[in-house]
Amino acid sequence: METIIFLHCKNQGGDGTELYQVKACIAMLDKNYILAELNYMEQGHPELDNLCHSYYQWLMETNQHEKAGEVTEGEEDFMGAVNLYLKAGLPAKAARFGYEP
Repeated sequence: METIIFLHCKNQGGDGTELYQVKACIAMLDKNYILAELNYMEQGHPELDNLCHSYYQWLMETNQHEKAGEVTEGEEDFMGAVNLYLKAGLPAKAARFGYEP
């Protein structure tokens, strides 16, 4: 990251904070992964899938099953989300997928 900032500042001037990589990195440090993803998506970044996979793996490794369930639900894998909510000890959140009005 430092090399990217250095080269940008050398060639373009400024402090590098307008670079999408810097914005995404700052967003991830703030745990704002949606904003980080948006920064990469706007640029069509090829590593986006790897970043999303790494984030999901990190959620699982740190036993953040509820958040992983939300990610899985967002991908419309509802059975996977139910399993993760149950693993997180949230049966009520899991049960809402069985309700059909």
